Amino acid sequence: MAILSASTSKLNRSVRYSIFSILAGFAAIYFIDSRYEKIEVEGHHFYDNAAQKIWAHRGYVKTHPENTIAAFREAIDKGAPGIELDIFFNPETKAFLVSHDPPTPDAPELHLETVFLEFGEKIHYWLDFKNLADLSFKDAASAAHLIATMATRYTSRPLIMVESTDASKLALFKHWGVHTALWASLDPRNSWLMRQYHILKTKYLLGAHGIPAASFYIRQFDPSVPDVLPNTDIYVFTINEVETARELAALPSVKIILTDEDLYSLNSP
Repeated sequence: MAILSASTSKLNRSVRYSIFSILAGFAAIYFIDSRYEKIEVEGHHFYDNAAQKIWAHRGYVKTHPENTIAAFREAIDKGAPGIELDIFFNPETKAFLVSHDPPTPDAPELHLETVFLEFGEKIHYWLDFKNLADLSFKDAASAAHLIATMATRYTSRPLIMVESTDASKLALFKHWGVHTALWASLDPRNSWLMRQYHILKTKYLLGAHGIPAASFYIRQFDPSVPDVLPNTDIYVFTINEVETARELAALPSVKIILTDEDLYSLNSP
């Protein structure tokens, strides 16, 4: 009898724990969705031109090295309304270097300031901040201030968007009136459970830090993204097939599509 009583008590504790876990899970989902729903998108778009969604990925790289003035200029001449470029910040020198890989002493240097000085307000800029997540908050805050200062001097803050996987540090740029986008992932190859986890994680990060946009690598882009993130502007990279570009451009929430190819004829005049 004592054994039966102990077993029943243990079962009751297990049931109570399960019920508590389920309720806690629903509460967490409700909290995350509530925060996400408060994101202000209207009036806060970085870029919203349905006729010209095709941008250059690191410039026009078919004839020039990526992330160079020549590559950017040719992409713009071909009709790109915006360019994506990769940047690294050096906290010691307070300089931004344009490069996809960590800069080395023997690599040619292109400073972000030079790019802004060259193209000014002619185009929009998508800055993939490669080492933002590695910086201390102090250095990240310094970087945000410097980009805002350069934007005011050479171009315009509304023409600039900073992308990173670090949502908390992206919030520093919002303080200076610089647009931001969270580099996210909703890989369609994931299991249903893993997909739900990534949806909740992405919603939490966007909602907690007030980030109105998310960027996705095409292989980690779930076609249901516009439905599960209805309050979010979507940017997708890198699309080099005409039909895929057309399909994405037809989605209202997809605002920017990066390409390595000359697909700019898909943009309307």
